[in-house]
Amino acid sequence: MPRYITVYSHPNCQFPIEDNETILEAAQRHGIDIPSSCESGICSTCKGKVYQGNVTYRGREIHGIDPDNDDHEALFCVGHAETDITIDHPDIPPVYRAKQHPHQVIGHEPVRDYLTRLRLKPVESKMPYLPGQYIELLDQDKRYPLSIASTPSDDFIELHIQTNANHETADRILELCQLGQTITLRGPLGKAFWHPTGLPVIFIAGGSGYAPIKSMLQALIQQGFTQPIYLYWGVRDPKFLYEDAQLKAWASQIEQLHYIPVISEPISEWTGRTGLVHQAVCEDFTTLSQHVVYLAGPFPMSYAARDTFVEKGMPLSQMYSDAFAFEKR
Repeated sequence: MPRYITVYSHPNCQFPIEDNETILEAAQRHGIDIPSSCESGICSTCKGKVYQGNVTYRGREIHGIDPDNDDHEALFCVGHAETDITIDHPDIPPVYRAKQHPHQVIGHEPVRDYLTRLRLKPVESKMPYLPGQYIELLDQDKRYPLSIASTPSDDFIELHIQTNANHETADRILELCQLGQTITLRGPLGKAFWHPTGLPVIFIAGGSGYAPIKSMLQALIQQGFTQPIYLYWGVRDPKFLYEDAQLKAWASQIEQLHYIPVISEPISEWTGRTGLVHQAVCEDFTTLSQHVVYLAGPFPMSYAARDTFVEKGMPLSQMYSDAFAFEKR
């Protein structure tokens, strides 16, 4: 079985290393850019810290490490992991490089008449990614961006495909993703991934924007996150809350998780919250300065929420949405 490397400053960044690989080689294979130069144990450009686990050089001569090594340093270009290890380097970036990854469709499940859940199994090596990132489905000269709903610990990629009339590319995506078909994904992409801060978290999902929120939420549950988590899911009609039962079950089991569905259009049989989802957040919090917010869904929703939250004292540095990267102002 492969051993695993975890990056201390980015704990969601984890990737396997084979026995014959150096730490640098494994990192490069999985798109992690550890700075390097000589790659022969001489220049110390790749020198970093080992927080946990055993690194050896298997008889190779090295330079730049004190004999007693009180600082627990290692040269990653020639170091081998003899156990699972946790490492860091001041210049390791927090995201993986996007690459093409072939996947086979192993699940094609209509969840509702407007949404299909896909599950994809890697054909070759597993694609590393961070909770909250997305991929592109490649179709000749076209690319379809799709959010990842699974977590990095899963052995599959889960996608939620909205199939209503407003999603003009959905038919083509589902045509490409028939059971047993092999497709090509490019990723991971996006900067609205989970950033550990220690602050309470507010997740805001609009429609099928729930998918990347689900990825981050499940990752936090797996990690035993102890700060309060608030998940606001805004849709037009209760029927679009396609994982409502699952979220209610999690909220009943996890004390710090608060699930608040919000319906934008008045419906007589709905007795819960109504209105715009970001306004529901404002109704519940007098200030947002001590929280971190993740937004996923229609871009106008993210823009409106950001502008409103800034007025309530939230720093821009504590808000994450891939919408902001595409905004034209």
